[in-house]
Amino acid sequence: MTRLTGKTAGLTALAIAALALAWWLLSPLFLSTRVEENLPGVPGAGGAAPSEVRRLKSGLLQDADSFHKGSGEATILRAADGSALLRLDRITVTNGPDLHVFLTPHPKPATQSEAQTTGYVDLGPLKANTGSHNYPIPGATNLDAQQSVVIYCLPFNVVFSTARLQPVS
Repeated sequence: MTRLTGKTAGLTALAIAALALAWWLLSPLFLSTRVEENLPGVPGAGGAAPSEVRRLKSGLLQDADSFHKGSGEATILRAADGSALLRLDRITVTNGPDLHVFLTPHPKPATQSEAQTTGYVDLGPLKANTGSHNYPIPGATNLDAQQSVVIYCLPFNVVFSTARLQPVS
């Protein structure tokens, strides 16, 4: 039986940690996840009746650059009880580590400071990089001020995709 020296054990532990970090950083680039949530207001889905949900703002996800891509629709909905949610519908976004969904007052955020400008709201982690999902919007959020939805990578401070929100008439 071979006994590991302190140096060998240390290097082995470092290599294992480096491999774990590499997997966490790189695996999203070739793995895809999908979540399909019902839209509130779809009969039989346990949501409100369709007439009780109003579309307030909507926009299409766009690529941030040639590597960070996104498509699908982002819509802010208001229920009869006054609650609001962001619906990401039929989205496909380049996967990455620790992606979050932001609402921001900036009309076309491309940098960290634009995405996280005063008044932005972090709605939490992106549930999956494909599919359709809902994100509750905190009641204190000024929806009139929010101009964009951003899919944002927290560890690298990178914008992956944005949707410019326009009022729905």
